[in-house]
Amino acid sequence: MSDRRRRWAASHGVVRGTVRRRARAGVADAVLADEETGADERQVAWAELRAHRPFAEGALPGTLVTVHHDVAREVLASRAFAMPPPPSGTDGPPGPQHRPSLIALDGDDHVRHRARLSRAFTPRALTAWSDEAARIADDLLDDLPGTAGDGGVVDLVAGYAHPLPLRLITAFLGLTRPLPAGLPRWSDSVVAALDTGMSFERFAAIEDDLSALQTWLRGELGHASGLLGRLADENPDDDPDELVVTAMFLLAAGFETTTHLLSTGAVALTAHPGQAALLAVEPDRWPDAVDELLRLEGPVTRAARRAVCDVEVAGTTVPAGTLVLVHVSATGHDPAVFPDPSRFDVRRPNVRAHLAFSHGPHHCLGAGLARMEAATGLAALFRRFPRLTPVGAGERRPTTLVSGRATLPVHLGAPA
Repeated sequence: MSDRRRRWAASHGVVRGTVRRRARAGVADAVLADEETGADERQVAWAELRAHRPFAEGALPGTLVTVHHDVAREVLASRAFAMPPPPSGTDGPPGPQHRPSLIALDGDDHVRHRARLSRAFTPRALTAWSDEAARIADDLLDDLPGTAGDGGVVDLVAGYAHPLPLRLITAFLGLTRPLPAGLPRWSDSVVAALDTGMSFERFAAIEDDLSALQTWLRGELGHASGLLGRLADENPDDDPDELVVTAMFLLAAGFETTTHLLSTGAVALTAHPGQAALLAVEPDRWPDAVDELLRLEGPVTRAARRAVCDVEVAGTTVPAGTLVLVHVSATGHDPAVFPDPSRFDVRRPNVRAHLAFSHGPHHCLGAGLARMEAATGLAALFRRFPRLTPVGAGERRPTTLVSGRATLPVHLGAPA
């Protein structure tokens, strides 16, 4: 057995077989783990899981899962739960599950590394980037009509939703030299690497992409300005490979979720023209629209935590070592918190109560950047092309942890 196949078998192969068997047996959480599960099937599975409080049976034996908003908040905020260790067999190329990525750290290590990054994400610091986001959006929208293919169809993901956040996050990190053509695919693979139970073919392709990204980033560290340059200057004794892992994590986290928000927002607003009309006359509500999109169909579908000790949650004892899965997407549809949860309403009073950016110690450091960028990008898109119309649903990305579209064909309509 090759080293690569051994790594896949240890970290994905056994999980893949187990989850598939349990899905066939009707375990709702295992059904949700399948990337082929559609929206209607997902709602059915959520309803089944919601009938169990505080926890239901997880996709893997011995694991627990919750879809309840209050239970999820308690788990995510509790110091009795930690990020789970990376799966065995992860001795291949470095990825987001390796230290010192923030999602691989807890306790003092997490606090220390988060503090190194936090200055770049203050509201004051992000204000300086809002003009750059608007400039990139306008440049892409100028070029977008020229990307039309047969019948005047434009792929909104390839022409706008993908390059806008990628250009901004690379500038933010200080990667300003000409970007390699493979960078979008490599960055997609950083996020895809967080999935579990993937096929060997997909695992192999992701490892190749991570290796290519690692090689490129190592060569860039000596030239980077921005956040990466500052980190290198302030921590000259750090292992360069650790900075590469940090760069991988920030690069992927800084654009993948926003790509999804832009494409999801385009679909939602064309399906709800009344909401789009409201935003046209009340543009100050664009940040609320982004939060409502995050609640309705946020990019991050779930979060995992492992109990570090016996802990009581909502009256139930969770034994030490138990893996608990929070279905973040489902918590945004909890009717106990969000009345009529399937309704898209930018005026929803508790629009920021969602858990799409997690909660507690691991609340997303880049939440402010994502909100600003998505609001800027969507406002610019609908201001320029208010008659934009999707042509079919497009293709979904073959990922389960982070949901999103690989393509979104649209007609732009006449510009405003």
